[in-house]
Amino acid sequence: MKFFLKILFVTFVFYSCSSPEEASSKAPSLDPPCQAFLDDYANEINSYLELITQIEQNGSNIELMLKRNSIEENMQSFFSDPTMLKCGSDKLFSSKMDSLNALMEI
Repeated sequence: MKFFLKILFVTFVFYSCSSPEEASSKAPSLDPPCQAFLDDYANEINSYLELITQIEQNGSNIELMLKRNSIEENMQSFFSDPTMLKCGSDKLFSSKMDSLNALMEI
């Protein structure tokens, strides 16, 4: 149940991160590269949480452990990505990153 809630939250954050075309011009929005970065990061977190759920349900085996290590390395690479460094000063971007990172602490 706990992981279902995480996945549900990731899905919510993923969809809330994308700005609809019909949004008013007064609503804060992110640059397209920043939004794409957040979408990619949300997908990576979602993949990680799904894998953790598989490991808990089926037990760990070497294939799942290798896949987990690979996803963890991919997630770490996001923090040194030039887009992260460029967008990191944007308050909206930082807020959404904080929400995504909070999923890993649940």
